[in-house]
Amino acid sequence: MKNKGNQKHLTFEQRVDIEKGLTENKSFTEIGRIIGKNPSTISKEVRLHAHTKERPDSGYTHPPCIHRKNCKVTCLCDKMCGIHCKLCRKPSFRCTDICPAYETAECEKLNKPPYVCNGVVEMDCVEGMKGESCALLTFTFRNCNLMLMFLLEYQDQECVLEVFVWLETVLGQDAFKKLFPVILTDGGSEFSAREEMEKFCDGSKSTTVFYCDPYSFWQKGACEKNHEYIRYIRPKGSSFADLNDEKVRLMMNHINNEKRDSLNGHSPYELSLLLLDNKLHKALGLKAIAPDDVMLSPKLIK
Repeated sequence: MKNKGNQKHLTFEQRVDIEKGLTENKSFTEIGRIIGKNPSTISKEVRLHAHTKERPDSGYTHPPCIHRKNCKVTCLCDKMCGIHCKLCRKPSFRCTDICPAYETAECEKLNKPPYVCNGVVEMDCVEGMKGESCALLTFTFRNCNLMLMFLLEYQDQECVLEVFVWLETVLGQDAFKKLFPVILTDGGSEFSAREEMEKFCDGSKSTTVFYCDPYSFWQKGACEKNHEYIRYIRPKGSSFADLNDEKVRLMMNHINNEKRDSLNGHSPYELSLLLLDNKLHKALGLKAIAPDDVMLSPKLIK
């Protein structure tokens, strides 16, 4: 254990260790032992700097209402249709915009230690040319924006589950659970096998899968932003037919080595070395690429 030293000040390295510990679901006591600080110091640091991610703008869908499960309100739009407003699919109508009873539910997890919801990994698929069967499965780690990419022969649940099994095999169950404690995805049919995704091959618990609300793609905004980098290399509508695992790995490494203003001039790859189990890098062939050599254009894949 490191020397305790001054309890009032934390170094950059200690703050990185705190974030890494939270991502791995460690308690304040465990983190304190690692960095040589009192658990109360860790608690104060987290509460002081924790923040809630805001929605991009007021035009996006409101968070779910606390009353949504039992709500039976009808006719908020004066059409007298008799349909429950929460089920209305009119493009110009959202009950959360006008209902006087609308009330945002607060996450109870944020009111007790560790006061944050770290460790979320966003999962999504990127499609190629219309009519093609293949697609790219992506995982984005919110804490560092690192993106994993896998080529799927078919965009279906069987191919998605094959990736989960492969990750369990190459990482091991302990590393998998640390890296993927919570997975957030959308309601696509390829992600419908929730029970299977949440279990290892031996039937034990592997992760917890949550689904975004309908038409709320902003809820997994990290992967949506990363997908823009994929489109720099393969514009929307381009074919994925010529892709193979080697080419996808090349794309993945170039994207992850692009330095971002949002990361204070660092790349997702650089931060991932500090925040994620490096067993992941070895298993997937993640590596550093010099800034001047990073290429995000169709010329990368010839």
